[in-house]
Amino acid sequence: MKAPQVSRYLLLALAALLGACGGGTDEAPEALGKLDFRPSSAFGFDAVITGLRLGKEVVDARAPEDGVARAEGYRYLLRQIEMNLAMMTGDHDPLHPSVTRCPSKNCKLGFDSPDYTYVGANPLSANYSYRLYGQRGNAQLILFQVLERSGGPFKGTSKTESESLVVAADGSWEIYLGRDKPAQVPDANFLRLSEDQATLLVRIAHNDWLNTVEPSINIEVVGPAREAIEPFTPMRMAVAGFALSKMIPNQLQRWVKRLQDAPLNGVDEPCGSWGAYCAGEGGFGNYATGGRYQLATDEALILEVPAVPVKFQNIQLGNIWAESLDYANRQTSLNGHQAHLDSDGVYRYVLAHSDPGVPNWLDIAHHPEGGIFMRWLFPQGDTAPPQPGSKVVPLSELRDHLPADTPVVSAVERGEQLKARAAAINRRRNPAGYAGVQGALEP
Repeated sequence: MKAPQVSRYLLLALAALLGACGGGTDEAPEALGKLDFRPSSAFGFDAVITGLRLGKEVVDARAPEDGVARAEGYRYLLRQIEMNLAMMTGDHDPLHPSVTRCPSKNCKLGFDSPDYTYVGANPLSANYSYRLYGQRGNAQLILFQVLERSGGPFKGTSKTESESLVVAADGSWEIYLGRDKPAQVPDANFLRLSEDQATLLVRIAHNDWLNTVEPSINIEVVGPAREAIEPFTPMRMAVAGFALSKMIPNQLQRWVKRLQDAPLNGVDEPCGSWGAYCAGEGGFGNYATGGRYQLATDEALILEVPAVPVKFQNIQLGNIWAESLDYANRQTSLNGHQAHLDSDGVYRYVLAHSDPGVPNWLDIAHHPEGGIFMRWLFPQGDTAPPQPGSKVVPLSELRDHLPADTPVVSAVERGEQLKARAAAINRRRNPAGYAGVQGALEP
């Protein structure tokens, strides 16, 4: 391989850590930092095995008993391989960018939002120009953000969003990406690339799960002719394997630490210790908060969240590895469209092992310990929401701590809601099957 190509693929593998479902960190465990990089296939493979071993040490320390948490931790490590194998595909090259999407059953990382479809277009390079295009659809909100290596996980200052985007009368839209904006392109329809390797991350918010029509998204290179891609060489295997080996334990440790430092049975002040995530979600005027819970079977945690004018909001539960819990078959999340707002202007969410028959029950899904995450997108005046209140109460006394007019949700009604959730998520995983979805997700 020629020297310029070696440099190109080194950068390519590093940028692959910032894929559509998340990013890596710059911190490497000591055992990986001491590895002597060698351009061989065996080195790349052995590096991944080392990364898995280091990740296993993190899992075993956090989940010493062989229960659900440890099983999910090991699964988390294996998921990282599946989620990041794109860097090892034959067509992974800035002259041949591809479009990927989540959700899938394997795309879970860093409190992935149950209300988002995540679309990635990558790898991209500032050496080229690109045209992203499609049809608008009716999604509540669409956030476009360039993630670059120097910005760190989930960070990037080049961004735009659907309400600013110039859309044609027929619903078509296009965004240009590159170093320089073409004169005829509106400012809101241009995203600047400043590095050799980057990823475009598109977050599509589904407020009404049953009736959201996502935008279509495609990408093409503008200008240079498409070149043949070099075969998957030992150098590419070595570089990609080493990059993946760093990402596997780093991602896990990052979220374990964040959750261990979070309040127990409560949440932080919005964007307090979660400020890096807020800035990372595009700097779009977004706010977030998180915490963790630990509940016995006869306890319930009530979170009291004052309503604020906002374009989109949600709350979700995750396991101790910050993976979203099963939101297709269980009510482990609620957005502003789905949640019940009490007459005093407060959302009261109830975390419990069993269904207490209240609208805003969040099913902890056989996870007595886990994480909590909340988002507010574009609050009015770009003002941080107030810190939610919290209290743990006996499950048998739950209604004594809720407004007297809190509705009762029957088992039949809950069953219909869950049936509709599953249908809506299958619809999102398979956009071609949009027709015919029925159900009741509204409060």
